[in-house]
Amino acid sequence: MGNRFVTGIDDIGTMTGKSEGWTFISFHEKFLSAFNHSAQDILKNSGLKSFHAKEFKRRKSQYYGEFLCLIKRTLAEGESSLICCTLLDEKWKKEFGVFCDKIIGKSFCQANVNDPRIIAASKKIAAPLFTYQRISSREIEADYTSIDIDKNSRG
Repeated sequence: MGNRFVTGIDDIGTMTGKSEGWTFISFHEKFLSAFNHSAQDILKNSGLKSFHAKEFKRRKSQYYGEFLCLIKRTLAEGESSLICCTLLDEKWKKEFGVFCDKIIGKSFCQANVNDPRIIAASKKIAAPLFTYQRISSREIEADYTSIDIDKNSRG
C-alpha cells in the first residue's frame, strides 16, 4: 500500500485581500478516522458547521481552541506530518495565477479536454496543488496523498 497521506487545503487571506494563500495540513491516513470522529464531536458540541477564522465567534473560542489542539495532536502522532501556510503578495498571486491558467489551458487543449467546467475547476485548483507539491516533496515522505480542498475556497 505504501506510505499514504491525507491532505487538507484551505484558502487564507488578509482582510484587505492584499495577500492570499493556502493552509496545508498533511498526515498519515491511519490517523484520519480518529481525526474526523473527534472533529465531528467538537463541531457537534459547538453548534458550528465548520471552523473558519472569518466566521470566528468569541463565545465559541473554546471549540476553535479544541479543534486547533486536535490538529496539533494529530500532526504530532505521525512522522513526516506537515502543516504550512503560504501567502502570496498581489504581484506574485497575479503572475502565478496566469502561469497556472496557461499550463492547464495548453495541457488540456493538447489532451483534447474540452469541457469548460473541468477546465475551469482545474484552473482554480492548480495553484494550491502546485504549491502543495513543491512544499510537500521536500517535507513529507508519502507515496500517495488524497487531497481535500475546502469547498468554500476562493481558489
